Amino acid sequence: DAGVLLYPNPVVGQSALWTSDQAHLQGWTLMDASGKLVLEGKGPSLDGAQLSPGMHVLNIPGHAPLKVLIR
Repeated sequence: DAGVLLYPNPVVGQSALWTSDQAHLQGWTLMDASGKLVLEGKGPSLDGAQLSPGMHVLNIPGHAPLKVLIR
């Protein structure tokens, strides 16, 4: 989705999150590979420091899901 940017990805600690329509300010969720909710938030950052390594999916309303690798 060209309207979503997460940097850096792979995530090591803190990553910056941006959406073209500011949807990230309304809320987002991060799911693990099994579909379990592991993190949710509002705003321009995602802290992956306490998350298990592996593939995750970032969901932001109005945008396609984004694959996120946690290291």
